Amino acid sequence: MQFLLDITAMTFGQPLALFPALGTVLLGGGALTTGILTAAVAVGTFVSSLFSGRVVHYRWHGIGIARAVQAYGAAIALFGAILLTGVFLPPASEQVPHMLLIALACLALALSGAADNVSSIYRNTMMQAAVPDAMRGRLQGIFIIVVAGGPRVGALYVGALATVTSLWFPPLLGGFLVIGIAATLARLSPRFRAYDALSPEA
Repeated sequence: MQFLLDITAMTFGQPLALFPALGTVLLGGGALTTGILTAAVAVGTFVSSLFSGRVVHYRWHGIGIARAVQAYGAAIALFGAILLTGVFLPPASEQVPHMLLIALACLALALSGAADNVSSIYRNTMMQAAVPDAMRGRLQGIFIIVVAGGPRVGALYVGALATVTSLWFPPLLGGFLVIGIAATLARLSPRFRAYDALSPEA
């Protein structure tokens, strides 16, 4: 279930492939904007790590993963909504970027990085605590495939959809898809919701 939730988030909520086009077409600022947007995700991950001590005290890791993935989807949907507002503003350029929109977009991306980090903490803890020794290597291999492959599938999703729609549409739609799919998957798996870190069982 944690693999399904993560691949959902990475498939529909990974807008990284759009950043160069956003810096060129919608937000302005060129390569600098692309770099800033990319760094914003890492900043959110780093800041959330500084305050991650509270995370370990929450014992219901299944629910924690589902909620973190939904929070990730909400942050990506917010990112898409911020990009949508740029459509109604005068065109930006490399010399005259939309600074406020860039700042707001970075905030949304930082929130997505923080939520993904919380999900990652719970997922890795569950992997180490609940999986039997004989199965851990196999599941770790699947874990690597999900983590490495999910963003690539996400790049295909946002790239293909942006080609036939607009730059703001894939993250806005994808964010809502992540929220809905994560809620549905969690609801269909009571065992996952009931997972207790004090009594780990795969």
